[in-house]
Amino acid sequence: MKRYAVLALILSLAGCQITPYLGAAREFRTVNTSAYELSISKSGRMSLSLPSGAVVLTNAYPAMSAEQDQRPKPINIPGVFSTRTMGKTKLGEGHGILLKKGDYRWLLQTYTTEPFLTVQVTYTNTSKKTVKVRMLSPLCAQLPLLLATNSAETPVQDTSNPDVPIPDKYALIQDSQTGSFLLAAFLTRNTSLTKISVEHSQNTRRPVSEILAADVYDPPAEVPPGGSLTSDLLYLAVGENDPTEAALRFKAAAEKFYTDATR
Repeated sequence: MKRYAVLALILSLAGCQITPYLGAAREFRTVNTSAYELSISKSGRMSLSLPSGAVVLTNAYPAMSAEQDQRPKPINIPGVFSTRTMGKTKLGEGHGILLKKGDYRWLLQTYTTEPFLTVQVTYTNTSKKTVKVRMLSPLCAQLPLLLATNSAETPVQDTSNPDVPIPDKYALIQDSQTGSFLLAAFLTRNTSLTKISVEHSQNTRRPVSEILAADVYDPPAEVPPGGSLTSDLLYLAVGENDPTEAALRFKAAAEKFYTDATR
């Protein structure tokens, strides 16, 4: 049996423009799974909560930085531009929510019996000039959680296919009250350097962290008129109770994408 080392990566990267945490906003559209509830507010912001009602993630939105931008700019798609979808992917089946307006398309895909979802954003250049993109983020959000104290390297038992070179870094965050974990990682790394950062807020009245998952393009990606740029696929595991099992579940999901890519 070979041990597969997975590094729980907790970084600090400023750039997410987030308003103060006030709890989940009024729901406009929801999707329920056996592990969590996904809700979209009237403003188009996304929240995730456990069946107990505990908020895991809130005020989430996609973001983008063009070459001239100093920091990521929120992509605002009001909830009225959202539609419910039914998706079937390599990871399974489930309902999703698609928010689409103007140049942007944000897809939130859930899986009915799984404790995870996937998130992806697409930018389409509808202008008459080439746009250079420095960063494209499928998720920028608030976490009403404390950073996990056990964020060092975690050895994971692997009995399936330890030789598959899948992504081996993720952000692992633990809720100090419920004890459950949130795992965030990119399933694919096709378009750029991927980064996931978690920054602890200085708000002393209520522990809040901020998360940013992004594709970073160096040099900037050039999107011609009529062209599109799609982020890598972000994986979010919600309400996990065992970090080792969470890591193995992520590894199994990533293997499905790697296997297809090498055929």
